[in-house]
Amino acid sequence: MTNPSDQQQSNPNVAEQHGQQQPESAEANQQQQPDNGVQSAMGQQPGQDDGNQPQPVASNADSQVADTVDAVKSKVTAPVPTPSGISSSQAAPQELLQRLNWGEPALTIIDVRSRSAFNDERIQGAIPIPMGQLPKAAEASLEYSRDIYIYGDSDDEAAEAVERLRQVGYRHVASIQGGLSAWKSINGSTEGISAFASPVTA
Repeated sequence: MTNPSDQQQSNPNVAEQHGQQQPESAEANQQQQPDNGVQSAMGQQPGQDDGNQPQPVASNADSQVADTVDAVKSKVTAPVPTPSGISSSQAAPQELLQRLNWGEPALTIIDVRSRSAFNDERIQGAIPIPMGQLPKAAEASLEYSRDIYIYGDSDDEAAEAVERLRQVGYRHVASIQGGLSAWKSINGSTEGISAFASPVTA
């Protein structure tokens, strides 16, 4: 009967073979299985160029700001030009209306008609200075550099008032062509008794 210990001693090559195969198998497994942790962290091997890398965040932000600025610029309208001042001794009523709509306060409107006519209806904002009080009444209250528009019962009367003021040093003075009726024809605002009277109903 054979002793088991004798079998182990009688097969020394088998034991040696088993002892050598285990390290060889572990080393082979290590060579076959790559380090996925390193590759997933790196994303690519050193020296390998990836053409799909994302653009820097700062570059994208600058592009968004530029787009916003361009959008705002496209919505900005050109400023409305400032109406020109008095350039001659006569002015169309549209010129005065344009300046008033612009909101320009640096002008004066003089009504040289009678006080009763003034009280009845006048251009809104006009002041009464009858012909007999020119030019002294104007010199007492208005600067010589002031823009002044004048109207009366007729264009001739307004032209005479303009001439009186120019003779004493006023240079920016003009008559309103057509007077009050022309002003009303372009829907210029008026005030006075007639302007505020209620319409008569049948």
